[in-house]
Amino acid sequence: LFNALSQRSVAEVLNPVFVAAYALGSLTAMALGVLWARRVAGKTLSASAFVGMGMSCSNSGFIGFPLVAQVFGPVNAGIGLALAMVVENFLLLPLALALADSDVGDGQGAAPLSRAARWRLALAQSARGLVRNPMIWGIALGFAFSVLGWRLPVPAARAVDLLAMSCAA
Repeated sequence: LFNALSQRSVAEVLNPVFVAAYALGSLTAMALGVLWARRVAGKTLSASAFVGMGMSCSNSGFIGFPLVAQVFGPVNAGIGLALAMVVENFLLLPLALALADSDVGDGQGAAPLSRAARWRLALAQSARGLVRNPMIWGIALGFAFSVLGWRLPVPAARAVDLLAMSCAA
């Protein structure tokens, strides 16, 4: 992800039409999954949130990336993967986790939290998880290098290239 983003200009990387289409399609799939699970299958809101997440969060890394890489090349596929992961990690996963946590108690024996408080708590927990996610760091650093026009020193670039070629999604 870092390589795909850092080696391109921002204009080549940012594709608002792709991001909007991917986000809208994913949110639609999530909403349909949650509605189906709640109305048809009679699941709880927590279980329904996970059904929606399963329907909307694609397996971009292990299925999507290899297929797109064969058609469009690894660099273009890497850009698409990074944009998809931004949508999934900043929108879909926090939304699904907040939805799942919104109908359960705090589990600490204290007075029950309001639904709004549970949403805030779940979103805060999702944000903390994002900060610790190495893929998010790769995307953020790749964007930063692209925006600032920076390049890694040759020895560091070789190490990153070697690691990128040897890693699974």
